Amino acid sequence: GKVGGVIRIEALKGNARVDGTLIADGANDYAGGLDDPAYLTDYSRCGAGGSIYLRVYRLQGRGALFARGGSATGYRGTGGGGGRIAVWTRVNSEWNGTPPVGVTSATNVMGGIGNNPASWGETGTVYWATFGDPGTLIQIR
Repeated sequence: GKVGGVIRIEALKGNARVDGTLIADGANDYAGGLDDPAYLTDYSRCGAGGSIYLRVYRLQGRGALFARGGSATGYRGTGGGGGRIAVWTRVNSEWNGTPPVGVTSATNVMGGIGNNPASWGETGTVYWATFGDPGTLIQIR
């Protein structure tokens, strides 16, 4: 299915304000039902959630960030996996939106719903961090 795509915003010298909604959701899909002749071979093709990457001096606003997996309808539907939201700021954020600062897993990156719980997409991830001064080395192991 069609994935959610990428939203990338970098504003390293000023503040970034999001009062609206940034959406990188995967596409929903329909799989044939029992009355559909293709139901034995037709599976849904839900898209995985995309990614939102913000690297800004300071994040402000009351907006919302979403990277959810697509949901399926029909007899053989499986949900797409949730996406990724990564927010890097230089100084403490003044973010009052959703997901809240520090939350690492939320409905904002939930996997899509399938025709039964075993076929639901997995939840994605949310990552919050601050970055150092220019020239700072960050080592991740």
